[in-house]
Amino acid sequence: MSQIPTSKETATWLMDECSEVIQELAKFNRYNGKWNETPPGKTKTRFELLKDEMEDVQRAWESLQTSISLENLW
Repeated sequence: MSQIPTSKETATWLMDECSEVIQELAKFNRYNGKWNETPPGKTKTRFELLKDEMEDVQRAWESLQTSISLENLW
């Protein structure tokens, strides 16, 4: 049986995912990009890459809320 992640672990995951969103936005700005262009070596557009990272943030946020709720039960 797998252990439920702690709020500290899920907060760390959320921080990591937020930094990946920042990284995608920074690359967009740095390379003067367009949202519908596909960066070299990628198969998705810049918008799709950002969307994927935002979805990861949402999953991490939901996990953090769950872990906090579970910790408050004890």
